[in-house]
Amino acid sequence: ACHLLFSGAAEGKAEAVAAAPSPPPMMASFSPPSSSLAAAAGVATRSAASAATALAAAAAAAEEEEEEEEDVPLSARLPPAARAAAAALPKPDERDGALLRLVTSGQEGGSREEAPRQKGKPAGKGRGAAKPPAAASSLARCSLAEADVAKVTKSAVVHLQFQPRDDTLLLAAGDKDGHVSLWHCDRAEDDPSDGVHLHRPHKQYICGLRWQPHSLDCLFSASYDGTAKCLRLGRREFVTLCHADKEFSAFTLGQACPSLLYLGTNDGEVGGYDTRAGALSHPFAARHGRKVNTLSIDAGRDWLLASAGSDAAVHVWDARRLSGGGGGAKPVATLSLPKASQAAEWAPDGSGRLAVTCFDDRLRVFSLAALADKAAASSAKSVPAASAEPALAVRHCTATGRWVVPFRATWTASGDGVLVGGMKRTAEVYDPASGSRLASLSSEHMTAIPSRNACHQGGTVVAAATNSGRVHIYRT
Repeated sequence: ACHLLFSGAAEGKAEAVAAAPSPPPMMASFSPPSSSLAAAAGVATRSAASAATALAAAAAAAEEEEEEEEDVPLSARLPPAARAAAAALPKPDERDGALLRLVTSGQEGGSREEAPRQKGKPAGKGRGAAKPPAAASSLARCSLAEADVAKVTKSAVVHLQFQPRDDTLLLAAGDKDGHVSLWHCDRAEDDPSDGVHLHRPHKQYICGLRWQPHSLDCLFSASYDGTAKCLRLGRREFVTLCHADKEFSAFTLGQACPSLLYLGTNDGEVGGYDTRAGALSHPFAARHGRKVNTLSIDAGRDWLLASAGSDAAVHVWDARRLSGGGGGAKPVATLSLPKASQAAEWAPDGSGRLAVTCFDDRLRVFSLAALADKAAASSAKSVPAASAEPALAVRHCTATGRWVVPFRATWTASGDGVLVGGMKRTAEVYDPASGSRLASLSSEHMTAIPSRNACHQGGTVVAAATNSGRVHIYRT
């Protein structure tokens, strides 16, 4: 017992020794032979004195170590293996700081510094001087430069959106593995990097990506992993807004109230989450028989929500009637299709036109403004669902097969063109009124099918993304 006591003191474990449990009753009742009692008493006295001395020395040594470590950085106190692992982590450099300044410079009331841009490519005049978008027909003059191609994600790009500003091109993209990247397409010509900043805020497929309309410091994303997050560039972190025991398969933001997130699931449910209240604004309820593929809010009617599902139906909802939860709410309109619908998106001009992508090799445009206004004027809690026929149906191959991300038609900035990928490694632009082809974008630098596309708010730039994670920027 004396040996253990001294060893503990020598190793600076005074607290552990002091708190050691008393010996078992059997040891406590044990008595040495009477002939050695005196010797044992002497040994015990000397052992106690030595133990006290050792404890005092250990306490003094511990105090000296604490005083010495106060001025030693934490990294120097780590084990060698931990120090090596920390040294191997990527370090932020000036390019990261430049990106943060660039992104936040486009905010309302923010800095109006001139953003870096490529030589020979004029910049705009900032968000405050935004002009009406160019007509979709102008996209026929677009071309692709080799410098405007970059690999922005590790796997197939499934969502992409330009930051809504005119002074420079900044693109956000999400892929099938949960990565989100920011690409400064207008980086300086002498910039040695490709301008791509890659992150992985989610663990699974990105199901939606949106910039907040009135504060460009925020980029919202949602994923199959059941989370919705916001990249807050001012805080330099992805903030988790909600986490549910569901697989989110569709996501969009409210137009007038961007704090309201609309979410769809792989089970056909649709719900809403209010980030200000930190609670559900619209309880999840079954709205489709199968997976919800996309959700879209009309730009002119912030309460008009379109949901496209794999159950061969597109439903148009009055979102104000969904707040009660349950499955009792009826859609304003139901658009029945021959096959599953991969996407339904409202026109950006608020005209009430809906572009629908279906697996029957058709792109359809529905005009639903009259139905929506009639439903809004009704005081009934539930309006019977109306059916509608498409104003236009354009034949376009949508059978992408197993290895290509399904096509999703989107609108051009002015609302006078529908943009969609083509199986011949092209991005096609159709007139939503006549169905005629306005432009067909292709290049020797784009060697794969551009399944997902996005148009810049100026109307003269198109981003075309492929399964390899590459994005191609076509400019007029």
